[in-house]
Amino acid sequence: MQKALFGTALLLASAPTLGAQSWTATPSAQPARTFGAAASGGGVALFAGGGHPFVGYHDEVNIYDSSLGGPSDPATWSVATLSEARANLAAASVGGVVLFAGGNGQGFGQPASSVVDIYDVATGTWSQSALSQPRWSDASTTVGGYALFAGGFPDIYGDVPCGSASPTVDAYHAATGTWSQGTLSVPRVVVQATSVGPYAFFAGGQLCSFGPGSDVVEVYDSSVGPPSDPAAWSIANLSQARALGATVSAGGKAFFAGGLAETSPGTWEAVATVDVYDSCVGPPSDADAWSVEYLSIPRSLLTATSQGAQALFAGGEDANYAYHDVVDVFDTETGTWSVEFLSAPRLATSTTVGKYALFAGGYDEDWVWAPFDLVDARQVTSGSWYVDAAAAGPGTGSPGDPFPTIQAGIDAALSGDSVRVGPGEYFEQLVVTKDLTLVSSCGREATVLRGAGLPSGSLITTTSASFVLEGFTIANGQAPEGGGLFVSGGDVRIEDCFFLLCRAGTSMSTGEGGAIYVASGTLEVHSTLFRSNTAAGVGKGGAIYGSPLVRSCEFRDNRAEGTPVQGARGTAIFGNPRIENSIFDRNGTNASCLFALDFDSPIDVVSSTFVNNGAYVIPSSSTVRNSVFWGYPSGGGLGGAGGSADVQYCIVQGGHPGVGNLDQDPLLRAPLTDTAGLQLSWGSPAIDAGDNDAVPSEVTKDFAGRARFRDDPMTPDTGVGSGPKVDIGAFEFQPRSIWKVGTPSQIDEP
Repeated sequence: MQKALFGTALLLASAPTLGAQSWTATPSAQPARTFGAAASGGGVALFAGGGHPFVGYHDEVNIYDSSLGGPSDPATWSVATLSEARANLAAASVGGVVLFAGGNGQGFGQPASSVVDIYDVATGTWSQSALSQPRWSDASTTVGGYALFAGGFPDIYGDVPCGSASPTVDAYHAATGTWSQGTLSVPRVVVQATSVGPYAFFAGGQLCSFGPGSDVVEVYDSSVGPPSDPAAWSIANLSQARALGATVSAGGKAFFAGGLAETSPGTWEAVATVDVYDSCVGPPSDADAWSVEYLSIPRSLLTATSQGAQALFAGGEDANYAYHDVVDVFDTETGTWSVEFLSAPRLATSTTVGKYALFAGGYDEDWVWAPFDLVDARQVTSGSWYVDAAAAGPGTGSPGDPFPTIQAGIDAALSGDSVRVGPGEYFEQLVVTKDLTLVSSCGREATVLRGAGLPSGSLITTTSASFVLEGFTIANGQAPEGGGLFVSGGDVRIEDCFFLLCRAGTSMSTGEGGAIYVASGTLEVHSTLFRSNTAAGVGKGGAIYGSPLVRSCEFRDNRAEGTPVQGARGTAIFGNPRIENSIFDRNGTNASCLFALDFDSPIDVVSSTFVNNGAYVIPSSSTVRNSVFWGYPSGGGLGGAGGSADVQYCIVQGGHPGVGNLDQDPLLRAPLTDTAGLQLSWGSPAIDAGDNDAVPSEVTKDFAGRARFRDDPMTPDTGVGSGPKVDIGAFEFQPRSIWKVGTPSQIDEP
């Protein structure tokens, strides 16, 4: 990877664009310093305190306002002051305020501080409070409406004698402005803290300056009770004991990275270990929810922050006391690592606000007075705002202080931003008027937008030019049109969602689009389930009313009430869709499964499976390839409307004119009660019988996510095209050989 080189810290420098990111490095108005603290909330980032133990500590607070522009613009920065100068303090953001707690005064032998400086983001004013005891090097994080400050050393700045670390957890409750206390089971200094969902983690650390490291992870569950409740606390463990690492959360995961581990009594080495807790898998007590990753270079004293779904680990010191400019980036969506670079090797302080991850200050490896006033800014194409059902609110939308409602995140976001939603149930009706990506951190199984108990109205209404919805279950919505989603203009893309029990209309009124109604604009739907949605009255479009691109989707048990004579149409889709790699199963019997808006408007179907539905009315000029139509009710069939559709290389019960069409049992797996039942059995006439050229280039996998174009050597090719012939239907038969005594046979891979 190309490395960004900078001639001097006094000049604005820029690194080459790295994917969707770019870096800039610029001197800020803040003093050169290290051992400060940083936090962000409400669109601002604050860097406070710090300095050098032999030269001077600072009371200055540098404030970057992301709403005013990029951090290279001096007009975006302002200056405030702490009530006293100090370093080794902790910072947290909660409920619209940023807190700077504890620390120590100038130089070795100076007493610890109990001061808490509190900045109100909305008013720009400061107030003061106090910890229950003075201490420095305390750890901080935010969860459930509490800012938590744990551990540290309650005496003078210097070596920490064994047995003298603090077990206290001071908890500031944002809603009431009051303090309470909890207790760590193992008193420690230089503990690392982060939070995800309802959990706050206090991990690793040292029992004293030259004592052993700890593998203990103390977990506070805010859903159980306040921090003062011992029942809300439990214990987990790191894979190895260590201290001076870095922690951060991203994409529903908590990361505990690097640090110093004691390899033998009195001998410490930097490590590359990254313990990862995945809240989408289970609670912290579940061993399966933990895994291990590794940094590119072992190091301690690194800093960590997150940008959207990415966790960033920057700078630090290796086992040879060499400082590094490496930024290890872990992408939680792809599960992959990449490497980028700071403008100079150093120890820095970091936080993220808007589109920028900021790495400020630090000093070089010579331990001379050569600290940096430099701020490295990693810019992404869009900012991220965070929502969590477990949040107490009101929140600022930062990872540590998320909003409790999705609409709050939408309202705070700028055009082009992402709103990242934690697991839970959300009873809201959302309105999206700006370009936006709405994505869950733990997927559709864990993140539900539910309409039960809400007044009539679509659960999501979008009028934006560009809207992406990813990883949600949309359930129990009811509206005259589009119980789940109403699209009015723009380009809408749905990924990996589940529309369940949504309803359009009533028994006394015509409903259109049980799950989705497209009034105008374009719609693409990928890898999404539609089950038990209804267009009521004399309905049109049990699942969708519109003309979407549908790829790798499942439609099951959707219905349009009424009869074709009354005007009911489309138990699954009413419109002019293009359907690829999808499944339609048991979508009513009263109306046609697929029906165009008028007889002259074509539809396109490729590599899909239709079973146990009503009749299929395929309009004139439509194109149908590589698809299965089977299991009709009495009187069903594949018919044309207003002319002849072009149907080729399909299996059609009762037969249909066209090249390569078959009227043979496709030998789908039995029983046909779930998705697995629609896969091909060995010997199916659908195997190697399709038209390769009909498959879109974007479709490289079948409905189950397995490779397309798999040749079965036991089946003669009856399809057309170069190379292995594609199978007919939504599933590709996956052959493999197993040997029995005397003869080979084929089975389908699970």
